Amino acid sequence: GYTLAHLKLGLIYNAARRYDEAVQSLNLVVAKQPRNAEAFENLGEACAGQRKYAEALAASEQAINLRPASPGAHYFAGIAAAALGQREQALAHLDRLKQLKADDYAKLLADFIEKKAPGKQ
Repeated sequence: GYTLAHLKLGLIYNAARRYDEAVQSLNLVVAKQPRNAEAFENLGEACAGQRKYAEALAASEQAINLRPASPGAHYFAGIAAAALGQREQALAHLDRLKQLKADDYAKLLADFIEKKAPGKQ
């Protein structure tokens, strides 16, 4: 009932960049359904949108544990890791995106890593 509604609300709030409301809705979902990979992936996106990168990384990693081949979860985990200065971890997620043939996500993540966690020149 309400859990599905909150999941859909979370998706809508993310699309509207209303990340605080997305986090509220998605936290309700993961509390009731701790094995809902989609909810954790979207929670990772919302936390990244809030620039709460440690929380984004934790949610995205939980999504990956539940659904290892999720391009979105690897993308947001990589974004969060890069923002936290964890370049090697971000690059590992980039490699996984390439393995998954998620080229759009891979390009966006590669650009973000170079901006936020550049390699030694």
